[in-house]
Amino acid sequence: MTLVRYNPLNDVSLFRNNFGRFFNDSFFTGHTIDQKAGQKKEWQPVVDIIKKDKKVIVTAELPGISKEDISIDVNEEVLTLKGERKYENEVKEADFYRKERISGSFSRSFVLPAGVSTEEINAEYKDGILTIKIPEAQKEEVKQITIN
Repeated sequence: MTLVRYNPLNDVSLFRNNFGRFFNDSFFTGHTIDQKAGQKKEWQPVVDIIKKDKKVIVTAELPGISKEDISIDVNEEVLTLKGERKYENEVKEADFYRKERISGSFSRSFVLPAGVSTEEINAEYKDGILTIKIPEAQKEEVKQITIN
């Protein structure tokens, strides 16, 4: 057994690192900031995934994106959402006091739970909310087999 001397500064350093990571993370901004250049790298829409009424329901917030700029792909058990938010009225000759609206492309992928039917996926887009409903696969009933 090895004894290690307790150093209270280790706890302070750990707290400081976690606290800094919390504010630098995409939790508040929805995108990652490049520390050196101060430019956004990417953004990702927020997504909820729930299971209700024998369906997996994926809800994504995509405000300001037209239906034509959204793509939904399913490859085996992976659901991928892709899209792009465009701002038509870009201001080039102005000084910004604050610019929080972000634009650009995004891609999010999710592993679907076992037992869903990827053949019967239904997607609806209304008021900036994309709702994807994936029903559970029909379970085959147990069949009794007679022996000849």
